[in-house]
Amino acid sequence: MAHREPAAVWTVKLPVSVKKEGAVFVATIPALDIASQGNSRDEAVAMLEEAAGLVVEHCLEKGTWMRFLDEKGVAPTRHSVAVAPRKRTRRDLDFLEFPVWMLPSVEQTTTSRQR
Repeated sequence: MAHREPAAVWTVKLPVSVKKEGAVFVATIPALDIASQGNSRDEAVAMLEEAAGLVVEHCLEKGTWMRFLDEKGVAPTRHSVAVAPRKRTRRDLDFLEFPVWMLPSVEQTTTSRQR
């Protein structure tokens, strides 16, 4: 497959909740019903980041991202645009951020070359 330059990059910023439950920490993204756990807060968030990344990747590969969001009862709105996204720091574990690369579709790339 040929390398295609991204048309755009969106950042998905997901609110995270971390709670200690017994001997483990449980990290969740409540809006998307994704959870993970670890022996420390950092480990729980790292495991959650991996799990959420796999969910996002799977949905984008299958073309089901918007359906997945709809099933969870959330949707982007016209008020969703952020002008200056913040970088996540070690102390800023309230959100996970995922870049979503927007590539031209194969049909779009083929059509552009034919012009």
